[in-house]
Amino acid sequence: MADFNLEAQIRTLMKTVQMNLGFEQVPDIIEDTTPKTASIGSVYYCIKAMNGDAVIASASGIDDNISLTNLTIKDGDELKCNLKTITLTSGNVIAYKTVSGQVETAPSSTVSPVISGAPIIGQILTSTTGTWTGASPITYSYQWKRGVTNVGTNASTYTLVTADAGQIISCQVTATNIVGSASATSNALTVLSTMLDLYPSSAAAYSTRLLRGASYSGSAIRVRRSSDNTELNIGFTTSGNLDTSALTTFASGGDAFVTTWYDQSGNSRNMLQATAGNQPQIVSAGSVITQNSKPTLQFVGSSPSILEGVWSQAITAASNFGVFSLNSASSSFGRVLTQSGNNNDYDAGGYIPMLRNGSTEELCSFTSAGALANTAITYATQLLFSSIHSASQIANKVNNNSEVVAGGSLSLTVERTTIGHPTSTTIGVGHLDGTVQEMVIYYTDQTANRTGISNNINTYYAIY
Repeated sequence: MADFNLEAQIRTLMKTVQMNLGFEQVPDIIEDTTPKTASIGSVYYCIKAMNGDAVIASASGIDDNISLTNLTIKDGDELKCNLKTITLTSGNVIAYKTVSGQVETAPSSTVSPVISGAPIIGQILTSTTGTWTGASPITYSYQWKRGVTNVGTNASTYTLVTADAGQIISCQVTATNIVGSASATSNALTVLSTMLDLYPSSAAAYSTRLLRGASYSGSAIRVRRSSDNTELNIGFTTSGNLDTSALTTFASGGDAFVTTWYDQSGNSRNMLQATAGNQPQIVSAGSVITQNSKPTLQFVGSSPSILEGVWSQAITAASNFGVFSLNSASSSFGRVLTQSGNNNDYDAGGYIPMLRNGSTEELCSFTSAGALANTAITYATQLLFSSIHSASQIANKVNNNSEVVAGGSLSLTVERTTIGHPTSTTIGVGHLDGTVQEMVIYYTDQTANRTGISNNINTYYAIY
């Protein structure tokens, strides 16, 4: 009796659907659990209980989990329930019970999704779907994540934004078919904390690491090799490091010298040196020169080494951040960074934010008021030196030590800026003997950002 009632209910349902959609009468239901072999183009209707059991009856009639499905099969296929959208045409109607080995399954991940791309702000990451089993067809949706926070849109690509700096990015892919859905999470990438994306509006910025990912696609340096004086631009890896592989390949066992240190601020204030004898060195006998395991430019006083940039800007405040080492061989009042309105940096308008204090083991800043805010250092040791000149004072700091503060205003129209020597090589004093890895200049008071900028630099260079 139960089977008869069930069959009657199914027949009634089929006819109701049929009439509502305007089709001819559907043939009587034939209940059969045996897979069928059909001719090409045959169309069948299938009723299947989605709980994987036989067709179920309930107090209110046929259970809600039962679906009517159109199935077109080709010659030699076995008839199975393939839960798709109802499409009624003429044909046989079968109440098909689940048979072992023929149950359609929900998606299941066998290979996790993979995201690729440079983890740099402004760059695009792309996720694969991964590999899945389960009833076809399978559709996919994407949810990008910054840590546990949902970001982006339902797309296989995601463009990294400033808020992603230093964060972990992954993608959750959800696969869906007629039976159900499941999710799998990709590998995770840590986004570079590119400093100028976090602390923008610098006046000029030079480094052996990538400082600005959002809109900088240029090189780090341009080098000349000693063997034939050929020059080549050297860029960054996808990890934001100087491409030392390209550099050593180009040097081909010889020496290489920097002719241009490119400005990453976006202001095109490149530091240049056309004279071979005054170019700082970066490769010696085929090996990259390093300081604390990171590539560095080596400045020598005997040549002397000097990089120079020419631009004009009136300033009343400045914040300078440098990563360098100073050897005892540096001359008295040896310059690391100099900014001046003319070739004589001792003029009343001269400004030297990073200067050896005479012959002492100290750094200071020099203005028309003299050497100010003297700060003790250690020779031949990698340093993070920051000098912030606000409207009324200079505050100098080495590594994570306490600030040394001195009064003094700043008013200057910068015309020339140099690293490694005064603004004119003819002066003959004040040369730097040491290394420089990074120099970032702001013409604003960055006191509020000093800790953040310093931490960003130290995280990369591991100075203290």
